[in-house]
Amino acid sequence: PPFPAMAPQLAHLREIPRLGRAAHGSWDQPFEFLVVADPQLGMRNMDTTRAPDAEEEQYLAQTVKFANSVKPRFVVVVGDLVDRHAVEGEAHFRTQADALYKHLDQVHNDVPVLFLPGNHDIGDVPTPFSIAEYKSCFGDDYFQFWAGGCRFLCLNSQLLVEEALTTPELKQAAEAQHQWLTQALSTQEPQPQHTVAFMHISPALDAYDEDTAYFNLPPEPRRRLVEQLRAGGVSRIFAGHFHREARCDAGDGLEIVTTSAIGLNLITKPGGDRRNLAGIGGAVMSESVSGCRLVRVSATGITDEYVTVEEM
Repeated sequence: PPFPAMAPQLAHLREIPRLGRAAHGSWDQPFEFLVVADPQLGMRNMDTTRAPDAEEEQYLAQTVKFANSVKPRFVVVVGDLVDRHAVEGEAHFRTQADALYKHLDQVHNDVPVLFLPGNHDIGDVPTPFSIAEYKSCFGDDYFQFWAGGCRFLCLNSQLLVEEALTTPELKQAAEAQHQWLTQALSTQEPQPQHTVAFMHISPALDAYDEDTAYFNLPPEPRRRLVEQLRAGGVSRIFAGHFHREARCDAGDGLEIVTTSAIGLNLITKPGGDRRNLAGIGGAVMSESVSGCRLVRVSATGITDEYVTVEEM
């Protein structure tokens, strides 16, 4: 990775070495963690230089200060770390990744920062090159870890988007993630206090049976994933991608929580379908809109609140 000091907290062999079951598989006490969505450095300049914007970096720096004051058990960035995925012959991905690491390297050493990929990190249709470059900077694209007696599953949601699976290699990768998740959920010793999943694209935004749209998963992979997670005892899915807030009851005690971006957020046009690109009526970068999610975990449940940059 650009900052080697962060290497020990990156996923390797589908696990985080410092957050294993042996050391963190038993419940001890209530704790908090932060969910950060879509820093997407370079988004404001996507049509020009693709360079990270000063305000994008400012909000990320403020989030780091907030994390150091709250001292959560961990921080997880649920995808779209950067705006431009790796393309052979381009330097944008590495430049944007360097800027991201420059700030997140300032999070206290006792607070691991974890990453999972979004569509902008590996491409709407990933390539072997884009995935390899992502992994070289941010670690495995799907993995699990333990904290405070709870199990956490991090997924590559691009492998759940059917139209993205355009090659035999991608279809094999999607099936490998499915089999890995099946195995992870079947291992119940020790019994986790809670099981939580993180992914970039939300399975559903407002209703579990909503139509397919740009900002959610198609019905069949949604059904297969949610049924698998329910059966495995998952009670929360935290996602991003939407650049707005959303919350969905997926039934049987499973709630899907979609977090607004710490970077640029989207405005829904009056009367527009907010789940589709055609429903976007503009974008806003404001301390009263951009933010992250503070999640509190107790022995009996999980609660969360959205904290704006202004409130940090």
